[in-house]
Amino acid sequence: MNKKIVFLILSIFIIICLTLALFLILKNTKENKIILTNDLSGKIIDKIIEGNNLYTKKSAISVVSDIDNNGSDELIVCLASKDFDKADSYDDIQQAYFAIILPKDLDGNYYTIADYKFSHDKNILYEEGLWLGIPCVDGDVSDNNSILANILDINNDGKKEIVMNMGMLGVSDYLYKIFIVNKDNHTLEWLKIADKDGKTEDFSFSGGARAMNRSDFYFKDIDRNKTMEIIKNYEHLVGSPQEANVVEQNNGENLYWLNQPEAYGWNGSYYAYNQILSDSITPKLLQ
Repeated sequence: MNKKIVFLILSIFIIICLTLALFLILKNTKENKIILTNDLSGKIIDKIIEGNNLYTKKSAISVVSDIDNNGSDELIVCLASKDFDKADSYDDIQQAYFAIILPKDLDGNYYTIADYKFSHDKNILYEEGLWLGIPCVDGDVSDNNSILANILDINNDGKKEIVMNMGMLGVSDYLYKIFIVNKDNHTLEWLKIADKDGKTEDFSFSGGARAMNRSDFYFKDIDRNKTMEIIKNYEHLVGSPQEANVVEQNNGENLYWLNQPEAYGWNGSYYAYNQILSDSITPKLLQ
């Protein structure tokens, strides 16, 4: 038999064998992949509480999301200490716990990718004598321009950031902060932001609505560079259409609002105020 024909047959045979082996590996991996069901998530939360008797399941808030886009979901869980059960106010709650968890098996055993403890002495939830509430996240939604999009890749690094609702400030305002998951160091770190004066601090935003003003924040790729900008938007009720850039009707009466957005762009390390982008934002762009 011609050597070329033999070589061709052997090559085809080797390719078929390698393809079959790869198929079996992928099939086995898929079959062994642990799916984070509600039942399994509950078992994991039970295990966390068993390992630290400080927390109560009644306070548990959890969300499932693929943080690092590797095809495997992580469990994001928030818990509060046992005094949550009998607390008359958030001020009575001594500690809250936030963790990113990966399931180890179907019995509820787990790996902790990263975690964070909130407490009064850290002055994170407890500011100026006011406990801001139990931290929580709302999960994945399709509207990436809304504060409800609480788990999403903002800076286009392939890993999702976590926008956290820290609780109420006063009657109508809520405080929001953003976490970055550092899997290498097993830490959760606050996203940094530089203000108009160049001062860098942990990102935070208090938003809500009052009679004369309202505020909100958005994630939107204004300059189309595939990285979202953070937009803090402040609106004030003004007296005339000449002062306003937004007109609304309420019971047949015109209300005149002055819309004043601030845009912050990613510079590779943190978000920084950008005057040019801020000036380019129109009310229509935020709709």
